[in-house]
Amino acid sequence: AGISYGCHQATAQSGALASVIDDFYARGGQLRIGNENEPISAESAKAIAARSARSPTPTVSREVRDLMHALEAAGHSPVMRAAQRHVFDRDYWLPALTQGQELGLRYALSYLALYDLAIHSGPDRLAKLRPLFPEMPPSRGGGERLWVVGLLRCRRWWLGQSTREIVRKTVYRVDALLDLCDEQRWRLELPLEVRGVVIGESPRRAS
Repeated sequence: AGISYGCHQATAQSGALASVIDDFYARGGQLRIGNENEPISAESAKAIAARSARSPTPTVSREVRDLMHALEAAGHSPVMRAAQRHVFDRDYWLPALTQGQELGLRYALSYLALYDLAIHSGPDRLAKLRPLFPEMPPSRGGGERLWVVGLLRCRRWWLGQSTREIVRKTVYRVDALLDLCDEQRWRLELPLEVRGVVIGESPRRAS
C-alpha cells in the first residue's frame, strides 16, 4: 500500500494519505524534505506518496524516505493531528456511523466493528459482505449481537481466503473484536484488554 501513516494508518494506495496531505496544507501546514529542509508543494508530496505505492520492490527510494521523515516530523504538529481527525471522521467514521444508525445498532462495540471494517477495507465493504451472511440487523427485526457476530465471522472468512498472505494475516483484527463479543463487552466499558494491552484511564501493558 506504499507509505502507511498516522494514528489511523492512512495509506498511499487507498488515497487516504493524499487526503490527509491536502487537508494539512489547507490548514496552513507544510512538509519539508531533504538536506535543505525546503518546503514542497502538496502536489509533489502526493506524487511521491503515489510512487511509493507503485514500487515493484520493497526498496525505499531516497525521495520516499525523505517524505516519510517529513511526515514523521509533521506528526507532532496539532495541525497534522487535526487534518488526520478531519479526514478520518469525514471519510470513514461518519459513513460508519450512518450505516449503524440505519441498521438500528446501539452498542459501542457494534460501531467499532463497522468503523474497523471501514478503515481497513473501505466504507463500501459492508454492502459487499452483506449478502454473504444470513443474520438480520435490528432494522429488519433481527438481533443486534447476532448480526454483529455474523458480520465479523463473514469478514474473517473473507480475509482468510484471500490469495495474498499479507491480507490473510489481518484476521487478527477480527479475532480481537470477536473476543470482545465473547466477553460481552458490548458497551466497551473501560478498562478493557485488547491483544495484551490494557486500555483505560491509565494505559499500561497487561501483566
